[in-house]
Formats: sequence, structure tokens, C-alpha cells
Amino acid sequence: MKRPLYMVALLVLFAGCRAKPIALLNGRDLSGWCTWTKETKGENPGIFVVEDGAIRINGGDGKRAFYGGIYTNESFENYRLSVEYQFAGPTHGDRVKAARDSGLLLHCNGSPQGATWEGSIEANVMEGDTGRFWLVGNRKGSDGVDDGGRPIKLAITVEAEKRANGELYYKPGVAVVRLEGKDKFCNPNYKETAATDTVGYRGANDFDSGPGKWTKVECVCRGDVIEVYVNGKLANKATGCSLTKGRIGLQVEAADVWYRKIRMVKLGG
Repeated sequence: MKRPLYMVALLVLFAGCRAKPIALLNGRDLSGWCTWTKETKGENPGIFVVEDGAIRINGGDGKRAFYGGIYTNESFENYRLSVEYQFAGPTHGDRVKAARDSGLLLHCNGSPQGATWEGSIEANVMEGDTGRFWLVGNRKGSDGVDDGGRPIKLAITVEAEKRANGELYYKPGVAVVRLEGKDKFCNPNYKETAATDTVGYRGANDFDSGPGKWTKVECVCRGDVIEVYVNGKLANKATGCSLTKGRIGLQVEAADVWYRKIRMVKLGG
């Protein structure tokens, strides 16, 4: 069937306007990224390395665990971030028997030197818990500061139910809860109430792909809203986010993990 010329023109226009994915990792080295851990400060003695086009994060060196992250040099807002991850080995140090843990740090602000990570809203990456929101401060006595040294306030609003363990779990349609201050969190909707922080833990309804397989996580950040999808399923959603722009970080938290296909699509504001 022949289409009118104006329809052809519109199709061409829409195709041209469709945002193209931006690769945040060049697949060869860590250009465009910077690193920091509590144990090694700004040095990177093989904690973050590029292998086979992916970032391998080594959570420890056999004697100690590493805590920190690798961050983009550039700040972003209004985007869809897509990554694939796979845990690559054991846990280390004080978490040698704990669940494998990492995270995507969104809207990162301020230096991490006053604590462990940059001030951010974390979408957790963890056995039995991928998609949990965690408010991450960059100072021990407060939520932290931004890049200019000005105080930041960490807060999100979630639709969440409180279960028997006293913790909040994302549940669309229920009353909203305002979480304010560092270390506040909201679990993903699928997480088991009886989940434990144990190495190898896996819940009956987990969204991730399981051991030895790649799991895709997407974070859609538009204005003050963040949605987290795990293998295409909505795991958590926050509105009224106090941070809406910043760097993107990949967390090291005592576990070996791979990240690949780290891509971003910019969205309209």
C-alpha cells in the first residue's frame, strides 16, 4: 500500500527525533569515569577494570573488602539508564557470609570522602533485593553536600506498605509515604518479607535472572520521578525525589560483580 507523501515525511521526522542510546563505557578503558573507595581513596589498584567490553568490580583482595564506587565524570538528568549485571565471585571481608551486593547510584552529588559514597538515590543491586531504593549520604553527621559544598536533603515519596518486619515495600495504589534522610529505604515489591542477608540468598519471586546469568536493570529518571525495572518488570517507583540531576555511579560493596551494556537514552524534560 502506498502511503501519502506527508505520512512518509512524518515517519522520517519521527525516526530522526528518536533518541539514540549513548554508551557510557567505551569497552576499552575507564575514560569518562573516576573511582574512589574508603580503602584506596582515589587510587584504583585493580578494583575496577575493563574486561571483554565490561566493567569488572573486584569487591576485595583476599584480605579486605572494598567499599566505594566508580562514577561518571558527567552529570545527567532526564534519562533512561540501562545496564546488565552478573555477580562474578565471592563476597569479602566483613561480608564474606553476606548476600552479594552492589548498586546503581543515581543523581550523585558531592564528594564521597566524608563517608563512603557520593550523595545519591541508590537503586540496589543485590541477591534477593535488586531494585530497593536507599538514600545515600556523603557525610557522617548529615545527608551531605553538593558539588559546591551546599547542604543537600535526601528524600523520596513511595507508595508502600509496612509489613510484619516493620520495613516498607513498594505497592502501587496504597497510601504514599515520605522518606527523608540518609539510610531510609523502600524494598522492591517482589522481595520476600523473610529475606535474609545471606550469601547465595534467592527468593521465590525474585525478578533477577539468578546465579551465573545476566540481569537487566533499567532506571527511568524523569524530573523528580524514578522507576526501576528488573528484567522488564517494575520493581520500585519513587516520586518527589529531592535529587534530580547528578553523576551515575556503580557501587562496590564487598562483592565481585560485572556490569556491561551500560547505556543511556536522554528523555525530554
